[in-house]
Amino acid sequence: PFTVISGLLSNTNYEIGVQSVCGEETESDWTTINITTPCMPIEITSENPYVEGFEGADFVPVCWSKEDNDYYAWESSNNQAHTGTTSAYSGFYGDIYLNMPALSLPANPAQLTFWSYNTWPDDYDKNSVMISTDGINYTEIWSPTSVSQTWEKTTISLSAYTNQTVYIAFKYEGDNAHGWYVDDVTVEAPS
Repeated sequence: PFTVISGLLSNTNYEIGVQSVCGEETESDWTTINITTPCMPIEITSENPYVEGFEGADFVPVCWSKEDNDYYAWESSNNQAHTGTTSAYSGFYGDIYLNMPALSLPANPAQLTFWSYNTWPDDYDKNSVMISTDGINYTEIWSPTSVSQTWEKTTISLSAYTNQTVYIAFKYEGDNAHGWYVDDVTVEAPS
């Protein structure tokens, strides 16, 4: 028989003990396994915005992921920061993604806000923000035609995605190109 364990927390490590024989007179040795529960979508409300400033000890932040290439990767950087001391950074070569956790958006329209800074803006190739409702098929919802070497705030409406779970990714594209810093990412549903 199988036992269903309920009430576990999202993105939490658990140690589970298992016995193959558990009788009144005979018992087998315990075997333990460690599992980590998957990240569940983060519910966005007017009282509960999602905020990430990349100041944690680990990069990528909890429930984020990244898709790098063989040469370059999204990484934590203390070369530039909008606030605090660190930001997310990518540059030079490749098509690489920095993926936010799944977000459950409310009925009132939400918005994504982030700050970005670009080194070598004359060598700009492409920065973009992608969105998906299934975590597989992404659509571009933002990409500037030019960038500057100053911190710039970007706000993107997510009104087309009310009452849906979305997956948002920051995509860097370059071939011996610019560098892109991202900081102070917020998804909120203003009241």
